Amino acid sequence: VALFNSERSGCSTATEYSIIEDGIDEQTKIISWKDLFGYVASGFSVSLDEFVNLFEKNITSLEYYLFTNSARWIFFDTGYAIDWFLSHLLNSHDLFHFDFTNLISDSTYKHRIKNFGEKCFNDDGEFTPTKSMLETVKFYDDSSKVFQAIGIIEKNDHRFFNLINELKRKDLDEDVAKASDLKNDELSLKLKAHIENKLSKEWHFNNSIEITNPSRAFCVCMEKFPEAINFDDVFFNMFSDGIFNDINKFVDCQKIYKDENFEQNISDLLSTKFSFATDWIKNGLQFFVTSEDLKKKIIDTAILWESFSSNIINGEMLVTENGFSFNCILNNVEIRSLTKEELEKKVKDYQRADGQYVFEGVFLPQEEIIKIIQKKFMVVTVVFQHQVISSKKDVVKIIPYFSEHNAKETE
Repeated sequence: VALFNSERSGCSTATEYSIIEDGIDEQTKIISWKDLFGYVASGFSVSLDEFVNLFEKNITSLEYYLFTNSARWIFFDTGYAIDWFLSHLLNSHDLFHFDFTNLISDSTYKHRIKNFGEKCFNDDGEFTPTKSMLETVKFYDDSSKVFQAIGIIEKNDHRFFNLINELKRKDLDEDVAKASDLKNDELSLKLKAHIENKLSKEWHFNNSIEITNPSRAFCVCMEKFPEAINFDDVFFNMFSDGIFNDINKFVDCQKIYKDENFEQNISDLLSTKFSFATDWIKNGLQFFVTSEDLKKKIIDTAILWESFSSNIINGEMLVTENGFSFNCILNNVEIRSLTKEELEKKVKDYQRADGQYVFEGVFLPQEEIIKIIQKKFMVVTVVFQHQVISSKKDVVKIIPYFSEHNAKETE
């Protein structure tokens, strides 16, 4: 179908006629394809498999051109076709004896149907057509009342809702099974090895430093997401990064802000023999001063600085030769299941005001929610100690974008 802006082409009237007008031509009644489809759609006895098969055979010719101030092309894919089909199916009047399980006879479309169905219901499980669904059916159906049959069905026996809920339940069961395959002991050993490896490779780690600071700990109740392709990276890095951030709190450093004394402070810094600088300081500090002499001095001095990168003293940093080092040890890494008291408390997070329980959009009885939480959740405890060697004269952080007042407001 090609539609043209009427101001630019006289074709729009003819095109509109073919869409919406009826007529008589040589004693033959002509019904517009809009009216014809609207009549057929009221029953809509087409199967999803046949529809998708026909759609995919003709997909190369299904393009939409809209000529306005610029030409726009829309290519319809199978996902769009399924959504279009389901919108008309749910608007048809012959749903009272329709078996919704026929929609998932081909498992290929289950995920798309589930995603479509999830958008059709509000938090109370009431059928609520989306804006896209309304726009789709109202193009062919001029009546003010749409989706009447499905509305009655869902109030009586929730057949479509139950189908979608069951599809979501199957996906959830698969995720729970994968989560239960993650053994806590094995995961804790991997986590411990990951943290120790990250610590040993961190810039200026020194395991000979005596640690006198008391132990510190993280204790987190968290959900297992083994179905996520990056679960290991996110899970392991969360704790190693947490330890780095904690060590950072104990670094004693001087901060130089962008204020009226900025250039003088930078000039004074250059008289100190720094050995290390982050890349930005080494290559870009001169762009934040106006004095040409100071710029040249920065460039000449920066040649002597060695670039470094750290997960602990991150930002725009300068460090003297022996100005920073640290040691950190792990005292305990433990992953366990929730206790009975923790489980009872966690279950309440999934109870709605009306008493029903919902986990990730799936309505379930309380006993099922408990079983899922037992398999999906874990308590991770990491106990560690660290010691930092640093001082304000040896570690400097330059903050060229903010004054001290503005920097504190953003913290």
